[in-house]
Amino acid sequence: MLFGRPINLWNGLIGAGIGLAITVIGATQAAEVAQQWAIILGAVGTFLGIAVAFLAGQPPTLNPGDSFTVKTPSGQPNYQTTVATPPATDPPPVPAG
Repeated sequence: MLFGRPINLWNGLIGAGIGLAITVIGATQAAEVAQQWAIILGAVGTFLGIAVAFLAGQPPTLNPGDSFTVKTPSGQPNYQTTVATPPATDPPPVPAG
């Protein structure tokens, strides 16, 4: 994690930024064959970077039976609990050891 965000979000942001930069630089130059490829690949890179950022930003999913740790502020114990099958309620959390 960097600044509270997972690496895959940063990967999407960097990919989108580089792709956009390549597209803008390529579009402002004389349109030769190599530059046309740079424009096309830049647009594809931008699309893929935005797609990665969008997909990576989805909230996590927990299924019934999955256990997870509840993080607490430092100095307090963390707790672990399991997701119950609806309509049952989750069991009470226990200190994670």
